[in-house]
Amino acid sequence: MEIACSDLIKQRILQEIKKKEETLKESYINVKKQAVENKFFQSVLDDYERYYKYIKTDKEKQIEVLQKIADHLDRLGIKTTTLNNKARTLKDDQKIVLEKLGNLRDELQELTK
Repeated sequence: MEIACSDLIKQRILQEIKKKEETLKESYINVKKQAVENKFFQSVLDDYERYYKYIKTDKEKQIEVLQKIADHLDRLGIKTTTLNNKARTLKDDQKIVLEKLGNLRDELQELTK
């Protein structure tokens, strides 16, 4: 359940990143067209390119970190499941041993009567 939530959150984040990137790309294209017509826009375009590259790099780093977190959570989920299965097996084994121990005590009592 936690893994599914993690996947949904990751998916939503990726969708939002994609929307922002599309908006930035459209704005970049518009400013680039205007920069050809006006020298002032060239400096704005340069600033925009630097900002776009910064945002893109930052988002890529965020995606990488979130993917590592999601992978780690998956591994923890698998380990937890494995540990829970082993704990159940140990409890079952303990129950069998205690039953045998009880039987042996009963047999011993029968012998010592």
